[in-house]
Parts: sequence; C-alpha cells; structure tokens
Amino acid sequence: MTAGSEPGTLDYAVARILVVDDDAAVRELMAAVLMRVGHSVDGAVNGREALAFLERTACDLIVCDLKMPVLDGAGLYEQIRDHWPALLGRVLFVSGSAAMPEYADFLRAAQPYILPKPFAIAHLEEAVQRMLGLQSGAQA
Repeated sequence: MTAGSEPGTLDYAVARILVVDDDAAVRELMAAVLMRVGHSVDGAVNGREALAFLERTACDLIVCDLKMPVLDGAGLYEQIRDHWPALLGRVLFVSGSAAMPEYADFLRAAQPYILPKPFAIAHLEEAVQRMLGLQSGAQA
C-alpha cells in the first residue's frame, strides 16, 4: 500500500514510525501529523522507552528529540549503533538543542539528519518523506 495512490496524498509507502520526545505536546503533534498521512505511529518519552520499544517491535523510521532526560537522543543513537546498526540511517532528529556545546562531538561524528525546532509541519512531512525515500532507494 502506498500513500501516493490518490490525488493530494504523499508518494511514499506508509511506514511504522517511532516518535521519541519528552515534550508530550510536541510528541503528540508529530504523531498526529504523521498519522494524518497514513503512517502508523508509536511514541516514547525518552531514549530508554524507545530502546524498550525497539527490543520488541521493528520500525521504519525513528523521529527523535536530541535533549531528553533519562537517555537523550545521542545516547539512544549510540545504543542503536551497537544493537541495530541497520537503523542508523533511519533516525531523524528534531531538536532545538543541536547548537549546544555538549552535543558538538556527537553531531560531528554521527552527522545525523536534523530538523531544527521550531519547524513547520510541512518541513516535518518533507523530512520524513525524504528519509523514507532514501530507505526505499537503498533497498532497490
């Protein structure tokens, strides 16, 4: 099933997306936007919850805040690298913390895709479409 089969819809396959953000309003907004275009969305409030989810469920994309309590996005990324390296290209960070000095080394080494907060809903949709398109292109 693809979401691009009808006029006005996006042209990428429906995906299972994990949204990880400690701000409930932001997490719920991102989930609502992604569900509106037909994706299946699960949520986690921090990296530790995200890891528990990944232990039991596969997903196509992880949309993750960088700065969170318990286990931040950088720590989650490192755990993904160690346990599910195939997922590394499926992590989209959404963050207002990318310029913080404590993340400079991580960002320089990992070079993840980052959508800066605040962002327009259209930018989130475009970033997700791009990430999903890169995945399907890599699999072809």
